[in-house]
Amino acid sequence: MTPEDSIYRFRLRTLTLAEKLGNVRAACRVMGIHHSTFYRWKRQAEQYGLELLHTAFGYGADQSAVTLWR
Repeated sequence: MTPEDSIYRFRLRTLTLAEKLGNVRAACRVMGIHHSTFYRWKRQAEQYGLELLHTAFGYGADQSAVTLWR
């Protein structure tokens, strides 16, 4: 499994857990992320489909924005 696959699965698990619990903040606490991150992932998934969650940090093939923070 590639790192991108791991990221995708984590994001998908987070979205699924929030739906299952019916409580976004509780799901975010369990998964260790901020609720604003969850809502960003959710908005991206609704607008562009779940495949966007598969890319690292949601920036697509161009990782230049991510490289600035390394």
